[in-house]
Amino acid sequence: MDSLLVCVGSYTPEAGGDGVGVTAFSVDRVSGDLTMESTLPMVAPSWVEWHPWLPVFYAANEVDDGGVTSVEVRSPADMRILNYLPTDRKSTRLNSSHA
Repeated sequence: MDSLLVCVGSYTPEAGGDGVGVTAFSVDRVSGDLTMESTLPMVAPSWVEWHPWLPVFYAANEVDDGGVTSVEVRSPADMRILNYLPTDRKSTRLNSSHA
């Protein structure tokens, strides 16, 4: 495999930022070059954590009411929201998963 997929969250206007949601980049394993592949709009996905073996990541939506969004990655250009779970607070800041 020549490239690696990296998904980057951002603070959107709802959280005082200017991001658009999650952006997918391919990373050339040899040169380290980043190429933007796609974006997936969502509110303030400040933290992105990959599932240990599935093509899924979880994004913490860091706003006053908070939430966690699960996203399926079918390809770098095809990310789809699977589910959203509200948390009713900003406690979504501290997320981590361990295989």
